[in-house]
Amino acid sequence: MASTSTPSPAAKAKTNNSSPGRVKEEDSSTHALRRLWLRYGQATHNAGRIAEKAVAAKGDEQANKDLGEAVVGVLKSNIDLRRAITHVEGKITGQAKETEALEGCMRSQPCVGRKRKRNGKA
Repeated sequence: MASTSTPSPAAKAKTNNSSPGRVKEEDSSTHALRRLWLRYGQATHNAGRIAEKAVAAKGDEQANKDLGEAVVGVLKSNIDLRRAITHVEGKITGQAKETEALEGCMRSQPCVGRKRKRNGKA
């Protein structure tokens, strides 16, 4: 005989998820952090594979160039991951607006050795 019991509230929450692919607004920073963590892991793994190929190639300029690009990819993804971590940490401690203002200020400052971009010109 089949049981006709009602599902638990947890089971209802799982089945009533209207859009499993969508992220709620309050979870967007957590979603970005997860996405950037995966990107960082992929970049690190990719750089490791390319490093093994460069060691096997022993002096091949193309392999060294590929390795350099892979290392730059790891460093860029590390910067993006740290920025997302800082943003989530700011949300937790209640300093999100201050963090966003500081990042905006840092982006507007020229880098060492380069002039500030004005009207699309370097």
